[in-house]
Amino acid sequence: MYANAQGLPSKIDDFKAVLSKWKPDVVAIIETWLKTEIADSEISTPAYQIFRKDRQNRQDGGFAVYVLTGISVVEREHTQARECESVWLKIKKANSQNLEFLAVDRPPNNLNRADNSLLSLAKEAANHQEVLIVCDSMAPAIDWSNLTVEAASTSFIS
Repeated sequence: MYANAQGLPSKIDDFKAVLSKWKPDVVAIIETWLKTEIADSEISTPAYQIFRKDRQNRQDGGFAVYVLTGISVVEREHTQARECESVWLKIKKANSQNLEFLAVDRPPNNLNRADNSLLSLAKEAANHQEVLIVCDSMAPAIDWSNLTVEAASTSFIS
């Protein structure tokens, strides 16, 4: 499951109700708007493990990934995405192949550096058999209605 919260703390009760009803294995939430002062205990539920990246020096942005308790998950260390906030998880569900789950928030500024950082990370992730990448790409140069891209974003799209 994937959602844009536009401020998770104000919607945490609704979010927990969705988790309780649907019980998804993995949930990626973008635009959490969390700050380091907000403890995991304020936005967590006993049924899920939480992995989060809060945007530094800005109020918006950030994301959290919730993984159902009982599913084996390990956070992978990586240094490729210095210009993007990211969480890379290795998820192993019983009787399933490992899933490399990568959640990335590409900031709207420094497009070329952010694109290169994201592409480097995606290339490394592609070396694994089962990969799922969830990305808030912040690519305003893409016109989805006409399916056109300004030159500044072509490296990201290619």
